[in-house]
Amino acid sequence: MPQTSSTLIIGIFSFLILAAIALLFLYLHLKSVRDEIKAYWKTILDKMRIRDDMVPNLIETVRKYTKDEEKILNELTALRAKSWPMEKADGQKVNAELSLTDDLRAVWKLPQKVPALNLDTNFLSLKKDFHDLGKEIDGMVDVYNKKIRSFNGQVGFALMGMNKFPIFEFEP
Repeated sequence: MPQTSSTLIIGIFSFLILAAIALLFLYLHLKSVRDEIKAYWKTILDKMRIRDDMVPNLIETVRKYTKDEEKILNELTALRAKSWPMEKADGQKVNAELSLTDDLRAVWKLPQKVPALNLDTNFLSLKKDFHDLGKEIDGMVDVYNKKIRSFNGQVGFALMGMNKFPIFEFEP
């Protein structure tokens, strides 16, 4: 009987040690994934800042050719100011960013009303730069959201004192 009791105690102690080691590895894994997500978010922010820094140049270029579209240009300016600083993807900032993207689409349609814009090399260069940067940001946001969904879905993040990350989009 005494040997069975000591074997049981050793078995329970071994199980507890293995469980503690497993929890430690889970915590370290989740922490590394969390840090990777934060670093990726900083990269997205850098790209979005580059885009936002290009907005004043775009506004000045368009203003040379039209005064009729002052509303769009003023909205761009206001949205640019409203969306920053964006340290995390909260709903209000995401809305401002999505509105900014919509207003930029309206600016790209202006050459239909003001054909002279199609001849301005600065406008055409900005249009290409915005388009390329927008595609890059969209791709990065897709990867970011996949990483977030994976992290948020992993068992144990709440147990480890880690919070879910918000998705940088509005899900249905």
